[in-house]
Amino acid sequence: MAKIKISELEWTGNSKQMFDKIMESLPPMYRAAVRKKFEVWANQKQQTVINEWNIKHTLEKYAPKEYQEKFMPIYEALKSEEEN
Repeated sequence: MAKIKISELEWTGNSKQMFDKIMESLPPMYRAAVRKKFEVWANQKQQTVINEWNIKHTLEKYAPKEYQEKFMPIYEALKSEEEN
């Protein structure tokens, strides 16, 4: 099974914009860790297509409460797809 890299993911709707804005909002010291965690998640799930709901779900499941409060508005502002 080939390892999935973030650069190989297919992004639907505004999911890539959401991911990029969240990454830009993170303190620089956390960016590599969050990027790696997202890549690990994609590999565990064998998920190559990322939609907006995946961004929301990932925030809800993995982000500490204070980061959820900071980043959910990014999700809400850019949301263009119906949730699953």
